[in-house]
Amino acid sequence: MKKLLSVILTLALLVSIIPTGLFGVTASAYTNGYYTYNIENGRATEDPNLKYYTYTVSNGEATIAFVNTNIKGEVTVPSTLGGYPVTRIGSNAFYGCTSLTSITIPNSVISIGYRAFYNCANLTSVTIPNSVTSIEGQAFNDCLNLTNIIIPNGVTSIASGVFNGCSSLTSLTLPSSVTSIESGAFKGCSSLTSLTLPSRV
Repeated sequence: MKKLLSVILTLALLVSIIPTGLFGVTASAYTNGYYTYNIENGRATEDPNLKYYTYTVSNGEATIAFVNTNIKGEVTVPSTLGGYPVTRIGSNAFYGCTSLTSITIPNSVISIGYRAFYNCANLTSVTIPNSVTSIEGQAFNDCLNLTNIIIPNGVTSIASGVFNGCSSLTSLTLPSSVTSIESGAFKGCSSLTSLTLPSRV
């Protein structure tokens, strides 16, 4: 009897600490002054049109932390989430969104994180605004069908492996702001026949 009671108490404790989102309830939490707004199971409490995005807010600016992999087709990233301007696309945010075909990033965004669009295998087109000044390593790794992308003029470095495995990319012109290209930036870009480099590289 004591053993059974111990098991029941342990289960009750586990249920009490598991986030409610795992049971289909949308949860929000505050941690160390940073507001985290979680969207679970494709439902949002504030705006159902933003059901795909989980994000964090720091200093009044939102970073997209995770995107539901059910997202598909032509997508425009929201410029605000929960009333906060979206300024960053976080590391691995769109990782594995294989049904995504094109993405338009709003001019509120200033940086694209590490592996942000990794393995978005059917992504063919990316529109990046001039507000973006940083694109981190492997951001478009294994975007096998990516054919069209324009690097904005504020970017100064082409990061390591940023287009690794983009086997459908045929041509690319780098802006005059670019001064360095890191290792493996174009590894596996087997269809790349034209690459225009600025004189400062």
